[in-house]
Amino acid sequence: MLTKIYKVLFFLLFLAVQQSALAQQRFYVGFILGGNLTQLDGDGAQGYDKLGLQAGTKILGRLQENIYLSTEILYTQKGSNFEFKKNGRTFKQSIDLNYISVPLIFTKRFRRIRVSPDHVYHRLSFSVGFAYSRLLNTEINETEDDDIDFTASSFFYNNNDFSMQLGGGIAVNKHLEFEARASISFNRIYDQREHPELLTGVVLLRNYYLMARIVYIL
Repeated sequence: MLTKIYKVLFFLLFLAVQQSALAQQRFYVGFILGGNLTQLDGDGAQGYDKLGLQAGTKILGRLQENIYLSTEILYTQKGSNFEFKKNGRTFKQSIDLNYISVPLIFTKRFRRIRVSPDHVYHRLSFSVGFAYSRLLNTEINETEDDDIDFTASSFFYNNNDFSMQLGGGIAVNKHLEFEARASISFNRIYDQREHPELLTGVVLLRNYYLMARIVYIL
């Protein structure tokens, strides 16, 4: 399934590059670099304590003068960092989840600024959409002194993650924009009810994360 998604998105990327040169910028191509603050609901900790990388490419299609539809191909790091105390000692643990993420985003842009006839852009933007993410690999660092076994449950993680994304952006010019988004997953990456034979102490895990990134549009 993931291979088919790659083929479709790379075809769209090729088409967007061709159309950008021939069709008065109906389509745009950009690059993304940023970071995530992530947490897992169900890990026993609170707060967005894990920092992860986000990087990839973006294709935008202009539907109206200030309304865009975009898709992205992103390498995204999620998971959690947490610590607990037991018998007077403090233990630190982490769950690293690496994904390929494909959001589909509608964007409304505001405050049109005309610098010159060839340099027109909108200062502010609001975005809403959905994302499909495919789990690439998992790394668990935990202590044997904990009563919860995240390593055992990780063999049964759901490889598919579906989420809603909401955010906004501030453009510096027609090429450079700073964006922030929040993402909440609809499904759980682990649900103990689906594996009643496992006695790991893990009940459920669900992804939440905040992202801040720089977007450069060609």
